[in-house]
Amino acid sequence: MSRLRGEITIEEIDDWFAIGAKSVKNTKSVPRTATGGRFFNTETQSARVPQEKVYVPSYNQPSYNATAYAEAYKIEEEQDLFNSQSQTNNDFAGLSGKMEHLDLESIVSGSVAVPDDLVPENATDVYNSYNFDHRYDQKLPITQYRDQVLATIESNQVTVIQGSTGSGKTTQVPQYILDHYASMGKYCNIIVTQPRRIAAMSIARRVCSERNWDVGTICGYQVGMDRTANEDTRLLYVTTGVLLRKLIKTKNMLQFTHVILDEVHERDQETDFSLLIVRKLLRSNSRHVKVVMMSATFDSDMFGQYFAVPIRDRLEPAPVVCVEGKAYNVSEYYADDLTQLGEIPPLDETRPEISELAYILACRLIQEFDNLDIKKQGIVKGNKFAPYRGTVLVFLPGYAEIENMQKLLKQVEDIHNLVIYPLHSSITLEEQSRVFRMPEEGERKIILSTNIAESSITVPDIKYVIDFCLTKSLVSDPDTNYTSLQLEWASRANCTQRKGRAGRVSDGRVYRMITRFFWETYIPDYGIPEMQRCPLEQLILQVKLLDLGQPKAILALALTPPNLNDIEKTILLLKEVGALSAPSTGVKNPYDGQLTFVGRVLAELPVDIRIGKLLMLGHVFGLLEECLIIGAALSLKSLFSKPFREHLNSFKHKLDWSHGSLSDQLTILNAYQSFPLKGEKGKTTLLDAIDVRQGIVYRRLYDEFESTKEWERLTNMNGFRSGQNEVKWGKMHYLQVRRLKDTRELIKDLEMRLNNFNIQKHRTTPNYKKKYKPDQERLLLKLVMCGAFYPNYFLKGEIDEEDAVRMMSGHDPLETVMVKGLPANQGSLYKQALEDQFRSISPHPTAYFEETRAYIKFPRKQENRQTVHPGVYLSVKHRLLNQKIEITLYSPEEASEKMDEIRKQQENAKGRLRSNRFTVGDVGFSEQKLQREPPPAETTMVVLHVTEVVDCGHFWAQYAEEKTQHDLFCVQNALNNENVLPQIKPDPYLRRGMFCAAPFEGELYRARVESVERERDGRSNQWIEIVEVFFVDYGNTEKMRKEALREMSSEFLSIPFQAVECKLCEIRPSPIKCPDGTWTVEAKEQFKHLVINKNFIGQVS
Repeated sequence: MSRLRGEITIEEIDDWFAIGAKSVKNTKSVPRTATGGRFFNTETQSARVPQEKVYVPSYNQPSYNATAYAEAYKIEEEQDLFNSQSQTNNDFAGLSGKMEHLDLESIVSGSVAVPDDLVPENATDVYNSYNFDHRYDQKLPITQYRDQVLATIESNQVTVIQGSTGSGKTTQVPQYILDHYASMGKYCNIIVTQPRRIAAMSIARRVCSERNWDVGTICGYQVGMDRTANEDTRLLYVTTGVLLRKLIKTKNMLQFTHVILDEVHERDQETDFSLLIVRKLLRSNSRHVKVVMMSATFDSDMFGQYFAVPIRDRLEPAPVVCVEGKAYNVSEYYADDLTQLGEIPPLDETRPEISELAYILACRLIQEFDNLDIKKQGIVKGNKFAPYRGTVLVFLPGYAEIENMQKLLKQVEDIHNLVIYPLHSSITLEEQSRVFRMPEEGERKIILSTNIAESSITVPDIKYVIDFCLTKSLVSDPDTNYTSLQLEWASRANCTQRKGRAGRVSDGRVYRMITRFFWETYIPDYGIPEMQRCPLEQLILQVKLLDLGQPKAILALALTPPNLNDIEKTILLLKEVGALSAPSTGVKNPYDGQLTFVGRVLAELPVDIRIGKLLMLGHVFGLLEECLIIGAALSLKSLFSKPFREHLNSFKHKLDWSHGSLSDQLTILNAYQSFPLKGEKGKTTLLDAIDVRQGIVYRRLYDEFESTKEWERLTNMNGFRSGQNEVKWGKMHYLQVRRLKDTRELIKDLEMRLNNFNIQKHRTTPNYKKKYKPDQERLLLKLVMCGAFYPNYFLKGEIDEEDAVRMMSGHDPLETVMVKGLPANQGSLYKQALEDQFRSISPHPTAYFEETRAYIKFPRKQENRQTVHPGVYLSVKHRLLNQKIEITLYSPEEASEKMDEIRKQQENAKGRLRSNRFTVGDVGFSEQKLQREPPPAETTMVVLHVTEVVDCGHFWAQYAEEKTQHDLFCVQNALNNENVLPQIKPDPYLRRGMFCAAPFEGELYRARVESVERERDGRSNQWIEIVEVFFVDYGNTEKMRKEALREMSSEFLSIPFQAVECKLCEIRPSPIKCPDGTWTVEAKEQFKHLVINKNFIGQVS
């Protein structure tokens, strides 16, 4: 009997389609279900659920290994090289056209003469105008390799020169080539690249100084748009970016005979890209050009292989000239060799950090250097040190590590006569320059530096190097594309560079604070190149300007190709910015796009693409001048000085420059516009006049002082009489004058580049801007910045005002900070000490206590009280800087005795007073006790009579009850009876917080002194004292002469002050109507009109 089944099984269907499978027996089945579904047996079958494609976030995707796409392009390029080896095509037609239409030339390793049509007329006459008699420094290791270097360069198209730092490569090799061609009377034009602006300028000056040439004649430099050269120049030092722009513009290297790429081991984006472009041009239309690469590390074979040429069916790498030896020997030591000084610090390859043991070991090692020097040199009579104490250079990864090391060395600074200099890019230029000072006799100079001393700065007298083998590298976040510095182990190439800092004037030593095993096992040979860890926006734009093809296809041929997913994200970002556009027709390509006008402008600007977009939006909205200042300053090192261990003072002045905006960009704008700059026509323009005494900045827009007297008056007020005073002003306001001038130079550079696209500043104020108020113009500038830096926004969360007030025990959170950890109910013992601690942050702080907590309140004037008090920001910064609040505590017995004394004094103070003048700090008269008590906890509603309006939602009021009226009647009747109160006598102690009687509209009222200032009387031209008082029963303030005040006896303080400060919760200015967060005058007047001298019912929460 056959068995009935609902349907044939999936296995039977698969068997039927299988090749060579046995035929399926006929099986009987019942009809489908009425709904057409298939019978499903849960016992014999498993559910087939369709598998959806799972999204894998980018942080889980492979990143640094995503370069497999490049292999196909490299194989294709090698095949083209071998195919073109037998061809000899000398057709140079269309040299300046698109490179994809050019055939690759046959390449040989020998020398190729410069075509005659490329040699300028009378080009060699310049050799007769300059002195070429020169003796090379025999102490430099490169000197003995001069003939070998020249022979290799002349007989090869590409040459690699490897030599340690200080061997003389950068300054001497270009001179060898120039002198060689001058001696033969042959034309040459040499260009040498440097990664940094300062290096290009300083090296050019150094060469000219050696040869007694004027800078800008036969030897010059070009950084950005600043070109110091003329038609005689045959040796030009430039930044790598300058060479790139020249090659992108001409698409050939025909204007040069020699291209020297220096510091190629640094592997920054521009250097790697320049290698790619030079190789591309060298293999196509510029085969007569000689290319020289110079490296300070041992990875030179990699560069030689990159420029390999096909010879007899194989790729022959470019020759490498190794400059051996240094002027002095440098020995290497590791933590294993320091066991006698202490325990070897723990090391973890997955957690790069400096342990406490490592700091201690380094400190002991520095002390041990004295014994090493004495063993070698002996000791000076009458001194405990050797005659010569070499400088110690300590490589640390960041500012925090420098501070930690400095704290440890401070403990032995005097004993060992150490002079400690921090070296970090964020400290002032003046502090950086101190490292070049020669130490006094008997002193040892200690330099605590980041990798800024690895290549950017060279200190000649270094004998010892201590290297923790750590560095901070700029890394792009794979999700947000936001760059940040990450701590990681330094590569061997970096450590070799650091080793080269020693041994310049004598034998040296390098101590690596890791074990030999760790060095050999975990330290990588090279770091990750910038092209694989940094944003690629500018790189992609440069590729698009070249018009060589898809960015993916071009960058695949780089020395280390970038990751494909990074290219895709960058193309998407550029499309979002508007630099690239998707084709209107055809297939959308995630790895390419069409270059737009915006993209061409952004590619021309030597700044981040977001800053470039800021400039373009600034032009559209008539704010180009402001955006140029902000963009230029953001592209350079900070113009705000941050002296070592003075972070809080630096932040305080930065807060002043913000003018309440708390915006870094607006702070930069305010600071830059305060600095007097020379105008282009010889006039001096002062954008801001600064009253240094008061620290107030008075904005003066678009003023040019035609009168010399007017200028002298303003500069005299500011102390600007000379360059020295200019520097003093910068120190006073924590601004770096040199950085301000660098910003000015970059602004000029950007203006010249933008002018090529007809983007210029308005010569006069546009009509639509004339109707804007200053706060509206700032709002417009903020909108421009939002558009430029999208989507990098910081979104502030909602604030629970009730919870904030509750946390501050009823004090205003906008002007109060809380300190925890005090002895319970002993706050009054430490009131003065605690206030002294915060007085350095903001003047006149007042401490209130509650159990183990203290509430520090920073007073301020009535106006503009809806913003956060600067003292609150400074207190928070104080905590973030880990600066401790140290107070000496009493013992329990002493504290008990002190509290008993205070209680007795409070009881006696009511009847026994030494004077009729009292201050808030007087015993028994704390302001808390003099205020009206708040309503009981069970009270939910109160009736208030508004007496003074501070701002919208902020006012002073009195309780509308009979007791209040009775107390006020008693006080006023006593103050204004026939017994005239005595006038306050001259008192050196007249100060803030003193209580007195002050007149208002013909009557005396209780008042508190808020401030005492000296002003010059316009009539008598004499100095008078002006006192600002606060009327404690009504909430208003007035200014008056000191003579108007009257003394007030203690009886008047027995009745609490009647004014109660009130604020409406959940009320704030509209950001559209009030961009600065402050209420308008119209809003305040309207609110005052609605509530003043009226009764209201208030809900107590």
